Amino acid sequence: MANTRVQLLLDLNSWSRNPSTHRVFWLDGMAGTGKSAIARSLCHSLRDAGLLGASFFCARGIRDDVKRIIPTLAMTLARHNGLYKLALLDILQATPDAAHARLEVQVECLLKKPLFEAFGGKPPALVLVIDALDECADDKATEVILSELITQSPDIPVKFFVTSRPEPYIRAQFNMRPNLYDVVRLHDIEQDIVEADISLYLSRRLHNIRDSRERSDPSYEFPVEWPGHTDIETVTRLAGKLFIYAFTVAEYVRNDPVERLEKLTAFLVSAGKPLTKALDDMYFFILSKAMNPNERDADEIFMTKRILAIILTVREHLRVSTLSELVGIPVRRIRGMLDPLHAVVYMPSRDDTGAVSTFHASFGDYLTARERAQDFFIDTPSGQYDLAQACIKVMSSDLLHFNVTGCATSYLPNAQQTLAVLPVQLIYSCLHWPHHVTTASGLSKLLLRLEKVLREKFLFWLEVLSAVGKAHLASQLLMRVMTANNRRTASLNLTKFVRDANNFVIIGKDAIELSVPHIYLSVLPSVHRTSTVAVAFWPRFLNRPVLEASGVSTTPRTLLHMQGHTKAIKSVAVSSDGRRIVSGSDDTTIRVWDVATGDALLKSMEGHTDSISSVAISADCTMIISGSYDGTIRMWNAMTGQPMLTPMRGHTDLVTCVVFSTDGTRILSSSNDRTIRVWDVFDGEPLTEPWEGHTKPVNSISCSPDGIRVASGSSDGTIRLWNPDTGESLLDPLRGHIGSVWSVSFSPDGTRVASGSHDRTVCVWDAFTGESLLKLPDAHLDWIGTVAFSSDGLRIVSGSSDRTVKVWNATTGKLAANTLEGHSNIVESVAFSSDGTCVVSGSADGTIRVWDATSDEPIKFLDGHADWINCVAYSPDGSRIVSCSHDKTLRLWDAATGEPIMKPLRGHTAAIWSVAFSHAGDRIVSGSSDRTIRIWDATTGELQLGPLEGHDDWVKSVAFSPDDTRVVSGAQDKTIIIWDALTGMAVMEPIEGHTGSVTSVAFCPDGTCVVSGSHDKTIRLWDARTGKPILKPFEGHVNWVVSTIFSPDGTHIVSASHDKTIRIWNATTGELVTKPLEGHSDWVNAIAYSSDGRRLVSVSKDGTIRVWNTLTGAPLTNPIKGHTHWILAVAFSLDGKCVVTGSTDAMIRVWDITTSQKTATSPLIAFSPCRGISSLQSSALCITEHSCSIHSLDEGHDINDYRDILSFDPVSGWITSPQGKLILWVPREYRIGLWCPRNTLVIGQSRTIYDLSRFVHGIEWTQSYASGLGKYVAP
Repeated sequence: MANTRVQLLLDLNSWSRNPSTHRVFWLDGMAGTGKSAIARSLCHSLRDAGLLGASFFCARGIRDDVKRIIPTLAMTLARHNGLYKLALLDILQATPDAAHARLEVQVECLLKKPLFEAFGGKPPALVLVIDALDECADDKATEVILSELITQSPDIPVKFFVTSRPEPYIRAQFNMRPNLYDVVRLHDIEQDIVEADISLYLSRRLHNIRDSRERSDPSYEFPVEWPGHTDIETVTRLAGKLFIYAFTVAEYVRNDPVERLEKLTAFLVSAGKPLTKALDDMYFFILSKAMNPNERDADEIFMTKRILAIILTVREHLRVSTLSELVGIPVRRIRGMLDPLHAVVYMPSRDDTGAVSTFHASFGDYLTARERAQDFFIDTPSGQYDLAQACIKVMSSDLLHFNVTGCATSYLPNAQQTLAVLPVQLIYSCLHWPHHVTTASGLSKLLLRLEKVLREKFLFWLEVLSAVGKAHLASQLLMRVMTANNRRTASLNLTKFVRDANNFVIIGKDAIELSVPHIYLSVLPSVHRTSTVAVAFWPRFLNRPVLEASGVSTTPRTLLHMQGHTKAIKSVAVSSDGRRIVSGSDDTTIRVWDVATGDALLKSMEGHTDSISSVAISADCTMIISGSYDGTIRMWNAMTGQPMLTPMRGHTDLVTCVVFSTDGTRILSSSNDRTIRVWDVFDGEPLTEPWEGHTKPVNSISCSPDGIRVASGSSDGTIRLWNPDTGESLLDPLRGHIGSVWSVSFSPDGTRVASGSHDRTVCVWDAFTGESLLKLPDAHLDWIGTVAFSSDGLRIVSGSSDRTVKVWNATTGKLAANTLEGHSNIVESVAFSSDGTCVVSGSADGTIRVWDATSDEPIKFLDGHADWINCVAYSPDGSRIVSCSHDKTLRLWDAATGEPIMKPLRGHTAAIWSVAFSHAGDRIVSGSSDRTIRIWDATTGELQLGPLEGHDDWVKSVAFSPDDTRVVSGAQDKTIIIWDALTGMAVMEPIEGHTGSVTSVAFCPDGTCVVSGSHDKTIRLWDARTGKPILKPFEGHVNWVVSTIFSPDGTHIVSASHDKTIRIWNATTGELVTKPLEGHSDWVNAIAYSSDGRRLVSVSKDGTIRVWNTLTGAPLTNPIKGHTHWILAVAFSLDGKCVVTGSTDAMIRVWDITTSQKTATSPLIAFSPCRGISSLQSSALCITEHSCSIHSLDEGHDINDYRDILSFDPVSGWITSPQGKLILWVPREYRIGLWCPRNTLVIGQSRTIYDLSRFVHGIEWTQSYASGLGKYVAP
């Protein structure tokens, strides 16, 4: 109002025009102090002066989405400023979805970049106003936007005026950056200044009320001096510093101005009462009138309280009509009960617009404080019960049904379809029933009703969450029901169903979030038949795929799946009381989570300026410490999330690990600067000189439980043990790893140290002697970044870049439980819960998982290798396949059936890199990382010759000569050796010439020369009799050469390289025959010729197989996919119809690479063993006219074979058409062994087959729902 807050507005206008002031101004005030009124007045003033860029006034339940603030400001600013508009349009061309992106991206792309482009380094001339930021629904998002605006403000050429209550999470953001903003706290302004403004406000409002009433009702009589000076003075004194009091008085007296003002001014206020006393008296007065027992019967008073309880506990403000439909109270009744409360409760004039809410949060504060409200106290659990009951009733009604979203096709994700507009009360019920159920009184009755709804409509509930973009919350919503208190009340049946439902959500998360139909088509078939979800819903969905899996765990192990961090999670820790998980992330934040529900317990802790590398929580659970790539260590209050000390600085490089000392008085940190430092936990000061000894970065530290030892692991490959008091080494470095040691952990009794390394091993060491007690070589398929002991010391958990978590028996080294799979990226950190029943893991996929760590039924694996497949070969007659692996074994397989022919061939002591049949087919040669070559009897599996020793490093490639009298080997020692295949003696000195590891060797067809490829990027040709070079090195590749072969006629040499290309060379001249063959998007790892020399096959790190015409270099098929990781090996069958491949996913696959021409008849595409595609197979996917046009799936794409119409992406799990149509989604645990359309064999420890004979999809997907009664009919 004009002439109020005059000095403050003058100060604000001065700030807006002064280029030397801070670019952020925070107006901080308690509830009711008039922040929004000041913001509006400032906007008017700025607009008149041409300085208002844009404004956004937040309002709970109406405009409370933080992600709308920046886009709205940008849109408004663009309408009024041409320079900014042009700059914004340029940026939106590059990032068209910026308005829907993360808040950090919004600030960068919608404000910072376009404003700088428009105004450059000029002083800010515009102000952006954001009012009532505390009204936003998402506290975390509010923190993010504040953090971004404050920290980026020096580089953004505008000013920001922000108002809010002094909420802790808002105050923390400003307190962390005290030098970047100006502030005025309204509740600290002198009383007389505020009183003058309130008095002026009251005088004008009351005079306006008189004028309005006299015009509308001339018969109403006012005293001549109304409102009197004394009345205004009295109300002003009652208001104190609260503008909301003055506003409420004005609203209240409007209906009967004279009488009501007279009664109000009769209040007596005692001196010395708290700030809220005047407001309490006002609210008491209004409620006394509204619920006067002389004017209202008991039922009306009860109903009024009931409606107020609902308004105070509802999770989002709702329209009158929606509220009525939700809780079952007629609109007329709601209006009748709330009308006497019009001064404190906002009731929109129309039922279908606006939202019912209290005018001010202080009214809710009053009603829910028993000592303040007394007889008018509102018991919120009763409101929660009403809302819980209402939610359950809505979900049990016909509003929630199959295909409630009206999804037209299963081929498109939700975002690309026009879904039905869902009733607001249904969306509300589906999102908020868990909160209301778990906070309500009368829980046992609610849980009985809830169980019935979930058993009937659980999948339909997921539909709603998926459609409104909230499916990522499903797991947390379910687990909230299973808190400790609720578990005691819930039936065993409900508990089991909720756990199975949670497993369903975790397994199918990716598909559920993307597509409604695939909840039914893809996720439902994936649950085990014993799941209560399967029992409840399989009989109702008859026309769905049927999944048959072998060698896969049937017991879901993930208990919780937590999301919230926006980047990789680097570290997790579990509190000693087992109730909380702390996580640190590349997004520079620390978060605290509830172990039971997965809920975030605190706002994220911000302060670090780079990735969080490590977090730890003190033994008494009161403190959290974090280490960061920014080189600092910070301490936080574990209860509030507030920083406790100034950052600890001293390391000269990034901090890699932080731990508390056993007695909790010190903090230890390690760093890439190769040192360990010790800090005082009370003041953050260093206590000792840095500990030095490691020669490379120190990656991990651990304190013994008795406090007398500290262990460290380093990139120098050693573990060291230190005296924590002196920093002196207690033993010589512990050596045994051949790669960086990424993690160390003491056993609970302090007698052992576990270590995990880049060399893929877990080791256990004696902490007193340094002796190696246990070594688990090849514990994972890739490097091991984290290890931890269980609290009883009987188990060790390890996490790896192979995306898995494993639990080991700490004494025997055997797996104590099935491998835990589910993460989609590197497992960065693992920890046991304090009771040892759970394992917590943090991953580069940005999620935290809590796993059941108790022993389970061992998986009955199929016959197969347990580690990388490094090489495969067909026998000369094509009847057998030989493979070798990192698991140190060779295996022979029947090429027709895939069955093992004999037991694994054992003898090598390290990974086997290469294997080959003799040309007679009676012998097999192998080369290994143990630096030896061995020759085996191909019929019996007996070792015939070897080990052949002569190389000084890993043997990477071996081959027989055409007459089988010699064997050639190439090794990482840069040499080639030719051996007598009968005696095992080298026939000449090692051949030298390469300057890098020799990765590939092969004889030419007549046996007179040998070709080799090397890490030195060259191919060389050698005389097989003398070892002399024949030509100059073949040069052209720009990265390692990893595979070299001769064409069957010997005229050409083909090479494959990590430069992603294949090159064909003239074997006589060394000249290139054609341009490099390009198409792979990553390293080419292996190549093979067909026996007729007309085709070439290549495999790559990109997971694809490509078949090429050797004359033209043109591809003969579309890229073939199926392996879930790198493909390392390939070989052609004798007839040239098939190729066999081996991968780091430990699977061998045989593929039919012939081309079947498309016909006019409907194609059949099988994801199960199927001979040919010309006749109907029970397990084939039939693309028929009633579900999808035959030609629509390959429309606009050059698909020569129907088996290539559908492609499988092992990363996302989606089987799609060339246009990206979603056909089927495969859960992660089933992908490795999935039978693909071109497969004739899948050999490995697991196998997944889909029976698609009843699979309906596309526009017919709704026919999957039969419920045993025939076709689905929309209600």
